[in-house]
Order: sequence, then C-alpha cells, then structure tokens
Amino acid sequence: RDYLTSPLYGAGIDSSQLDTISIGDLTSFSNQIPPNQTNSDGSTSTQARYIINGVLSTGETVKNNLGKITQSCGSWLTYDFSQGKWKVVLNRPLQGYEKDACTVFDDDSIIGEISVNATNLEDLYNSIEVEFPNREIRDQNDYYRASIDPSYRNDLEPDNTLTLRYDLINNSIHAQRLGLMDLEQSRIDKTIQFKNGIELIWGAIFF
Repeated sequence: RDYLTSPLYGAGIDSSQLDTISIGDLTSFSNQIPPNQTNSDGSTSTQARYIINGVLSTGETVKNNLGKITQSCGSWLTYDFSQGKWKVVLNRPLQGYEKDACTVFDDDSIIGEISVNATNLEDLYNSIEVEFPNREIRDQNDYYRASIDPSYRNDLEPDNTLTLRYDLINNSIHAQRLGLMDLEQSRIDKTIQFKNGIELIWGAIFF
C-alpha cells in the first residue's frame, strides 16, 4: 500500500483508487503462521507466511518493483474494472465471500469463440531452482532445488527446470514455499480464453 500510494518513490495512486479490502486480506494472510515449517537444520519455525526483505531500486520501473513485491508474497496486482480500482489477488483458494463477488460469464457476456488449449509436453516443468539472497550467509546468493514425484510425470516427458529468482526473499522457508507453489501451478493441463467485451479473460483448469 505504501509503494502504491507514495508520490515520491512509488506509483502515486490515490487511496480512493485502491481496493483496501484485498490489501488487508494480503496483510492478514501474510502474517499467518503455517504449521509444520521445517528449517534447513531440521528445527521447526514460527515464521509468518510472507515477509519481504530486500532493496528496491528507484532505477527500476514502478511496474517491475510492484511485480517483485507481489511475487514475493504469493500474489499479483490487477485492475478491477467492475470497481474501477487496483486490487491484490492472493494465490490461494477463494474464500466464501470472494466466490460470492465473482463475475459470472454466460452467453450474454461472452463475445466470440471460447478457446481451450492443452499445455505442450515440452512446456511442462518438473523441477525448480530458486535463487535468493540468504540472510544466513550474509545475503549471498543461495538456491533451493526440488523436483516433482516421478510418478506425476507424463510418458516421455523431458527434464525441464523452472528457474526463478526472488530478490525480496532472504530465507529458505519462504523461498521453498513460493518455489513449490510455482512449480505445481506451472503444470497446467488446460487453459481457457474468451472475450467479454472489456478485457481478455484467461483461466486455467488443473487436473
């Protein structure tokens, strides 16, 4: 919120143009402590889900910096045409009140064709390498690596590693959480596209 509204180093967006409810949801979700967190040394942790730590460059565009911030807390920024406001979308299952607020698309609102495409076999990722500055080694670059269970791979699926860097994450638990989520969600089986007269709608079906 600070970076979105700051006219000095941020986007300079007026508070009236922000969906403050979605930003509050992000704050609450980030501050939760997930169970069964395990450190690299085998000990347990009571770390909050998302805590960003790092340096933003004013030489970068505001858009790129906002992307780094939201990426580091499992979310993305979008413009909600129905409200006329900027909002944060959390990468998690929808809550009840969020489902009630969803837009329903039907024959009266969909324009043109509906496109359904499958992900190519060579485009599926089956391993992850996450680079991040680790606070335990004086913010030097560290890596988290993992692979999916071989039983989940398709026949003749080639090795394909998803490479990511999180500039605003400085601990392995946080990097592991986001890396595994990105890896699992990269294995989308089908995507759907259609137009509703305002914007192009993109959705994903997971199997």
